Amino acid sequence: MSVCSRDRAAAFTHSLCTCSNALGPRGLEVNSTAEGGAVAVGVNGMFAVPVSSPGWPGNTWMGGPANGNGNGWGPRPMDPGVMPGRVSIAGDLQVGGALAFAGDVSVAGNLWSASAPVGTGTLSVGGDLYSQMPSQTPANVVVSGASRIADPWPGPPCACGPNAQLDIAALVGEAAQQNDNSARGFDAGSLVNMLNDASLDLRCGRYYLQGVAVLGTLTLRVTGHAVLFVNGDFTVGSVRTELADGAELDLLVAGSYTSDDGARFAAPEQAARARIYVADQLLFVTALERAIGTATERATLVGNFYAPKSNLQLSEPLDLPGALFINQLFLLQDLTLHSTLPRGTRCGF
Repeated sequence: MSVCSRDRAAAFTHSLCTCSNALGPRGLEVNSTAEGGAVAVGVNGMFAVPVSSPGWPGNTWMGGPANGNGNGWGPRPMDPGVMPGRVSIAGDLQVGGALAFAGDVSVAGNLWSASAPVGTGTLSVGGDLYSQMPSQTPANVVVSGASRIADPWPGPPCACGPNAQLDIAALVGEAAQQNDNSARGFDAGSLVNMLNDASLDLRCGRYYLQGVAVLGTLTLRVTGHAVLFVNGDFTVGSVRTELADGAELDLLVAGSYTSDDGARFAAPEQAARARIYVADQLLFVTALERAIGTATERATLVGNFYAPKSNLQLSEPLDLPGALFINQLFLLQDLTLHSTLPRGTRCGF
């Protein structure tokens, strides 16, 4: 088994992909950097941004006649005191489920929506609207192009089926037997239980680690195209990555990624060259601490993150140079995503 650049492209076909829903009261902005290419957002389930947040006490943002739109679902007005965010997508939006909004939404490209959009703000579409029922488009949906029937419906935009996702654990298992550890003098157990800071110097090659548990900061200095396979969890206080000119990093984690201080796998302008694949969960402890008022610094993400089983809840504003492929997104704070999709042309690892 091997993964080449075509598989990297399959993993990151969109700037943002969710296998389930994208929900929340705050804003979403997706734009493109100079090297990022086209912008696209794919949501296999419901896209409901901004709306009153599901799970808040007394919240009835979906279902029943209370929503007043007559079709059984839709957003309620914002809870008192909650300022809605806004959505701005500098490209296409593809929604496999319902589309609901309680604020202003701007889609510069085309919009695919499995059902008629429903909202209390204004939805502006710079291109065409593709729907299974375009005749039911409400007046507050302004389409610059044409409203078309999507027949046949293209199906879910994100490759989330069991046979479509990358088998990260299998790739790591293969790397346990086929790696460059011996040739590079690399110890597979060197980061299993580190109480202080640690560092790795990675030239071009395939490196295998039994696990990563670093209480302090892990610094990765990468001078070629390095692929780092981790059999188990990747747990760090923080991570910093130094990418030399032309260097790339692919990190595959068979377990979960946990950090106290986000994940900086590249400088913002290098984000397209850092790709992180996580079989289980992306866990950022500061987000949980901040939700209960105990954190003092904001987390930072830089890189392209593929974690199709992970549910990501933002309890702080976040700027992310890179891309996200996750299961579900909860926007309790604003997310600004500067799209930098990988564009490799050769075999990656």
